Amino acid sequence: MFQEFIVRTLKGRDFEAVSEIQGAMVEEYQDYLRRIKQDRIRLCVNEAYFDYYVKTGSSFVAEIGHKVVGFVLSPTVNFVHGDERLLWLEDIAVLPQFRRRGVGSALVSKILEYAKKQQIRRVNATLNPNNEKSRGLLLRAGFSVKEWLIAYHEQL
Repeated sequence: MFQEFIVRTLKGRDFEAVSEIQGAMVEEYQDYLRRIKQDRIRLCVNEAYFDYYVKTGSSFVAEIGHKVVGFVLSPTVNFVHGDERLLWLEDIAVLPQFRRRGVGSALVSKILEYAKKQQIRRVNATLNPNNEKSRGLLLRAGFSVKEWLIAYHEQL
C-alpha cells in the first residue's frame, strides 16, 4: 500500500531536495540523449534560480512523510502569445521510486487549481515530444499537446 502524500507550496528549505530530484531527472534525460546522439543538458537549479520560484508562490512540492518526492516549478508570465497572464509549467519531476502513485497528477492538479484561484486562464508547458509519460500526464490533466520546436540563442 502506498503512503499518503501532500502537495504544498515550495519553500526555501526545499532547495536540496529539489536539486536531488532534478539531478535524477536530468540523468535519465541525458541517458536518453546519449542513445539518440543529441546534445546534453545542464542541471539548472541553483540558489538564485530556486529563490525565484519560491517567491512566485506558484511552485509546489509533494511530500511523503516529510520527504520531498516531487516538485513542479511554474512561474506566472505576463503578456505571452496574446494572453495577459499565463502560468508556465516549466519543470516537473518525481523521484523514480515514487512514480506511478499519482504524485505527478497531484502536482499538475495543484497548478491548475492555483491558476483558477488566480484567474489565470492559460497554463503552458514544454516537454520532450518523445517523453510519452510526460505527454500522457498532461493529456490526462486536460492539456492539448502540440508538436513544437524550440529555438533559442545563447549568449557567450
